[in-house]
Amino acid sequence: MPVLKHFLKVKGTFEIATNATIKSPPTILAHFYLSSYKYTAHFTIVKQLMAEYYHEDDSQILVMDLPFDLGSNQDVEKWNANAAKHLANISPYSHIIVFVTTHSDPDRGNL
Repeated sequence: MPVLKHFLKVKGTFEIATNATIKSPPTILAHFYLSSYKYTAHFTIVKQLMAEYYHEDDSQILVMDLPFDLGSNQDVEKWNANAAKHLANISPYSHIIVFVTTHSDPDRGNL
């Protein structure tokens, strides 16, 4: 059963903008993924979609590819140094979107 008996009547006219812009806030796309894992389609799709909103000012979007492998102490030290470099550059950005890509080992159920 419809809520209204008929469509609402709109008084006035509709206008089409001939020159519109979208203001996108300074944003970081941070993608954490296992070094051994190559499938990153979900992140790539979002990155391409978001880039359309920042096409006039690339300085407003920062894409961070952050591979990790924490299998040894040396890998952890490398990760800490790399993360510190990335953190030094994030202060001008007001929005951060984080993606984490991992996989599970079907034999052990281990992430």
